[in-house]
Amino acid sequence: MDQCKDFTRMAFNQEKYVADLSWDELIQIIQFVCQAEGKESEQSYALGLLEKNFDANPSDLIYWPDEWFQDKDMLHVDLTPEEIAGY
Repeated sequence: MDQCKDFTRMAFNQEKYVADLSWDELIQIIQFVCQAEGKESEQSYALGLLEKNFDANPSDLIYWPDEWFQDKDMLHVDLTPEEIAGY
């Protein structure tokens, strides 16, 4: 049943380009993703929103920084949401 609700929530809340996304909103979205807050569908929406609005492949930067930086020493780097937003 929860999967159906999650699917419906995702279907109605499709991520989109947000032309006027503020710095503070961006930081809040990144914090939400990094702290694994909310339900899986909300996490998916937030990450999709980042990916739709930024070409820098934010999911790799958040989850696999070593791949994003192409530097194996960056695997366990602890970037702040502000640092992530800066890339």
